[in-house]
Amino acid sequence: MLSRRRLMQLAAAALPLRARAAGPVPRVLVIGGGPAGISAAIELAERGVAVTLVEAAERLGGKVQGWTVPQGEHTLDVEHGIHGCARGYVHFTELLARFGLEGALREPALWENGVRFGSVETSLHPAQAGELLRRARERAKELGYGAFWPAYRKGQRYIKELTRPYARETWGGLSVTERFETQDVPLTGYRLYPGLYSRSLYFVEPEQLDAGTFAISERFNGYEVRWMRGNPQELLWDPFEEILHRLKVDLRLATPATGLTLEDGRVVGATVGRPGATLELDPPEEGWTTLHHEGMPVFLHRKGEKVRALWGACTHLGCPVARAEVGFACPCHGGRFDDAGWPTAGPPERALTALAVKRLPDGRLRLTLPAQDERLRADAVILAVDAPAFAALAGEALPAARGLKGCAHTVARYWFDRDVDPKARVAVLMDETAHASNGFLLHRTQDRSRAWAEATGGSVIEIQAFRDIPPDAPEDALLDAIEADVRACWPELAEAVVLKRTLARGERFTWFFPGWHTCSTPVETGVPGLLAAGDFVLVDQDCEFMERAVMTGRMAANAVLRQHGMPQAEILTER
Repeated sequence: MLSRRRLMQLAAAALPLRARAAGPVPRVLVIGGGPAGISAAIELAERGVAVTLVEAAERLGGKVQGWTVPQGEHTLDVEHGIHGCARGYVHFTELLARFGLEGALREPALWENGVRFGSVETSLHPAQAGELLRRARERAKELGYGAFWPAYRKGQRYIKELTRPYARETWGGLSVTERFETQDVPLTGYRLYPGLYSRSLYFVEPEQLDAGTFAISERFNGYEVRWMRGNPQELLWDPFEEILHRLKVDLRLATPATGLTLEDGRVVGATVGRPGATLELDPPEEGWTTLHHEGMPVFLHRKGEKVRALWGACTHLGCPVARAEVGFACPCHGGRFDDAGWPTAGPPERALTALAVKRLPDGRLRLTLPAQDERLRADAVILAVDAPAFAALAGEALPAARGLKGCAHTVARYWFDRDVDPKARVAVLMDETAHASNGFLLHRTQDRSRAWAEATGGSVIEIQAFRDIPPDAPEDALLDAIEADVRACWPELAEAVVLKRTLARGERFTWFFPGWHTCSTPVETGVPGLLAAGDFVLVDQDCEFMERAVMTGRMAANAVLRQHGMPQAEILTER
């Protein structure tokens, strides 16, 4: 039987290349291997453009990566917490369908989605949303809207008439809280529950969220969601890696971009790889010693006269690791390394980098991390990275971009020894909890989690937590706190045993703070040679999150193709 990987190779090999223009082949550097970068690289490579794609991580996927961890005889899936796409994700689903990957998504089932107000669950399906409607009527009365249904129908008409430019120009710069306090706002679902939707969709409190972004979101982010059948790495990003190779993309993983190259105001390439480092110090004490160099830890171990040193950058995404009880631990994505620096758990596949240690004539030590950097030149650079990385890389060419930010995200996953109520919704927005914002019963939607649950009688629950999360809280303390939310919301788990739990956290999700758009850029940035793609890039179409990433990747490719007189990719309209 052919493996899935081989099937994807054969499918990709059968794909016809798009029409190409005669003349010199343009060279494009795509920085970032998430949905935006993949989208741009495919559209360009299909039309004969010479594409180099660099990605800091070891795998494609960006913020939608997945990985596996062992548990006894089982292999368990872990992710960053992005599990599906809404009905308006037309570019994303077209990209999957084009390469035979649409089967990674389940068909939408509105009855599966709900809201948990503490342990009280209510459906989002209109025919089953009695509790939600009761609460909505009470809330509308508190807000002074009078008769509920006339006010709500007026709000629905208002949503349909909104445009993104109008919302951005009218309310961009105000927080959601400020807009609702100072202006007459029609009655809508977002008006009834601003905190619930701000935290669940945008990962921040309403006073930290841009009102223009929030207003237009209600029209795009419907409740019909197609959930993924499993780990997105296996279902999507590994197959896309094969497809990119088939399309002759020069794919360089584990290769971070460290700066753009500008000549006479034009971006002509980038420096990629790892800069070197040199430290001189007195010999450390016996055992382990931790130093820091430019924000990155350096771990020294001395035994007698022998000293060895490890660079403390996780080989998955470059996050600083810390000493653990045994070896080293990445606080962001669950990576673990032994005392020699070899990976033992989580997504990293390569060992921590060793520094060369030389004893100087005066008895001091010189530690050297060799540089592994390269200057890549291109006719155009598409910067398809997350918002914090865009701010760091594009800040010199686009000073306003330095204001872009990421918000904290914490994703905890638990494997319990028993199941929850069979009638429980598989995906819920969560309110009246200390930390949790979204909950997923993954053993009801994902194939491998379902198989594990059937074999053990257990359940797999993931929680996205964006409320009151101390940034420096230890991993076990965070997992304990979020677990308390789980047991309170699903009381049938009060006495359940946790067989395994994992934590992924970081600050890479885009923070749509009030006025964020003044720091952002359209696809065509105005800087010659530099194009932008990602979920924070300014567009006037209705799109958010992965859909905006894929669409702007396609738009960035089109800007290159148009310049060189080559056939462009279609920009779709919402179904």
